[in-house]
Amino acid sequence: RWERPRSDYPDGRAGYLRWRSDARWFHAGEVEAILRSHGYRGDQVERVVTIVRKDGIAAADRSTVDPAVQLHEDALCLVFLQAQLTGVAGQLGAAATVELLAKTMAKMSEQGIAAASTLDLEESSRSLFARALDERARAAARGT
Repeated sequence: RWERPRSDYPDGRAGYLRWRSDARWFHAGEVEAILRSHGYRGDQVERVVTIVRKDGIAAADRSTVDPAVQLHEDALCLVFLQAQLTGVAGQLGAAATVELLAKTMAKMSEQGIAAASTLDLEESSRSLFARALDERARAAARGT
């Protein structure tokens, strides 16, 4: 993220998505170089690269998502919640943060969301997370 800052990309969703995609490929390349320099075999390296690139995570049928890739995504989301949520909430405000949390939860497994519920968050962040969980439950009840 620091070697390829978001500010190097155009504003808007398309620029953001391009930045995220480029970051995944960049990080996968970095991990691949590190693993190969330490003697890991090709199939081991390829497996890690697949996980870091998050290949297959966007499957419409969530049951087909690679469990290792999903676990990696959950871990990334948990780090975001633990380390960055309070700062992001201060920048975005409550309503936008709840919307962001809903989008974050949509990327997570049920186990990841359960783990997120146990994080030691600041009270303001915990409240926003609870609101997002409530909205998620209401949306599920409506079937949306």
